[in-house]
Amino acid sequence: VTDDVRALGACNVLSNEGGSLAAFNTDVTGFVRALKEDAGADLKDKRVLLLGAGGAARAIVLGLAREGIASRVIANRTVAQATEVGRVASGLVGEIGAVTFEWKAVAEAAAGDDLIVNSTTIGMSGVDGRLLEARVADENLGYVGEESAVNPQPIHQALQGGYIPLVA
Repeated sequence: VTDDVRALGACNVLSNEGGSLAAFNTDVTGFVRALKEDAGADLKDKRVLLLGAGGAARAIVLGLAREGIASRVIANRTVAQATEVGRVASGLVGEIGAVTFEWKAVAEAAAGDDLIVNSTTIGMSGVDGRLLEARVADENLGYVGEESAVNPQPIHQALQGGYIPLVA
């Protein structure tokens, strides 16, 4: 079991190594690598707003904290869940905040932020927020979907505001 699996309480890769199972979580390194290599982001001392506090958010918080962000605020439907996700990186980031996922609170939290990361389920239902529209790819696979349309307007607005948009 790796340190990431212990910290997150979740693994996404199991490997049989000489008859013993080894547990890994690739979400932390995958997210950070995508931001740094694909988007060219320098995360050191950045202020970050994270939307959502589900399973992906835990890995994102840990990865951002290890990269030396200055602060982070997590916006979620419940502050308690946002606070719990924030504890994943306890001691690694100085300023930690949590707000309810209401537009006024999110707008106030985003003021002065360098990066906004979306880890919500926008698009998962096929219509949420209209950023992404999706359809079920194969009903035998459950909630596995594929994008059917992308609305670039929110992305253009984020770029015009100086943000690097990222949909996780």
